[in-house]
Amino acid sequence: AVAILAQGQAARFCVGKMSGPFFHVSVVVLSMLLVGMQSRHGISQPVHHQGDLGNWMARYWNTVGTKTLLQLTLPGSHNSGNYAGALSADVLCSSDYRYSAYLRDSSTGPTPLSKEEFDRHMIPWNINHFLPMSQQLTNDGVRFFHLKVCNVGRVHDGILDLESIRFQHRGYTTRETVASTISMLKAFLADHPHEVVVLAFSNLHNFSEADILGFAQGLVQQIGVGGLVERRDLETKTVAELVATGKRILVFLAGPPAVAAKMPLGIVPSIDALVEDWSDSAMADGDLEASKAWLVKRLQAGAKQPNNFFVLQANPNNRESSMFAAMNSGKGPQSNEAFLESFLRQLDNLVSDAATSTPGMRVNAVNSDFLNISKPFNIALGLMGIKISS
Repeated sequence: AVAILAQGQAARFCVGKMSGPFFHVSVVVLSMLLVGMQSRHGISQPVHHQGDLGNWMARYWNTVGTKTLLQLTLPGSHNSGNYAGALSADVLCSSDYRYSAYLRDSSTGPTPLSKEEFDRHMIPWNINHFLPMSQQLTNDGVRFFHLKVCNVGRVHDGILDLESIRFQHRGYTTRETVASTISMLKAFLADHPHEVVVLAFSNLHNFSEADILGFAQGLVQQIGVGGLVERRDLETKTVAELVATGKRILVFLAGPPAVAAKMPLGIVPSIDALVEDWSDSAMADGDLEASKAWLVKRLQAGAKQPNNFFVLQANPNNRESSMFAAMNSGKGPQSNEAFLESFLRQLDNLVSDAATSTPGMRVNAVNSDFLNISKPFNIALGLMGIKISS
């Protein structure tokens, strides 16, 4: 099934295992409907030209299968669950919601936007993608997902129900949950037997230490410990060996050292093996030139992290006060896409130039937004020396 979420309403269209003209007409109709809904949210929808990338690891198996995950560069997706039409204020993640900050901002005058008006203007600033994760896998070739989640549940018998964990950004949440996403991923992997996926739960909101451990146990329960890549596998097992033993999902989970020490088998503590560096001054201040300079330095530093999974976080933010000022004045960029577009279109050249000038540069995932503008698939395969076949 393809689920299209817009303006708080879910319209579901079921496409079975069909073939022939009817199937192709159905896909075209669904694509047109999705584009129309996204347009109403102020998000453009450039055409995808990549084709079906659901089996790209299999397609380049002679290169991919012989390497460990620490020797590959995976196409990545930042804040992967936050796509056009999905985020809403129906269920708020209170610890990250920004309306109070907006009211305190110096650009907000005596007649501020109402909460409803604020949400309508703020949600476009929190959209990172055109497509849901299921289509990021097949349309954009994504194999690394950076995830920002909010917990709205409680631990029972040591396990946190994954249905109570939603994707979120600055307080707005999606209808999709971690439970529904794991089910989708397992179905994808069953249909694509040579693919491996990495999940990085990097930003956790409304989680106590007990909640994090309950989350880890819930992930092990739903995925199965036999399907999870272990920390030692990163350096010792080729992708072909992982696939042969059924280890198809690598999970990184954030948490302090005291929690990391108690993680169950199969969950890799982010603090032990994941490098996702970030600079508030360079990457969240609205200065895209400073962001480019900082990213080049991080690319050069990647070669110095041989035993960790190194992620290039190519996802700068506008300064939050600048977002508020734009909302109040109606001037300047009014969405994350509008702010980022010029940067994203230059990302491929930025990375390739840095690679040319930095022998031994190593990046395990290129993590970005609006994927068919930034093209992390092209960047990742280029870094691996793979010529993309037509």
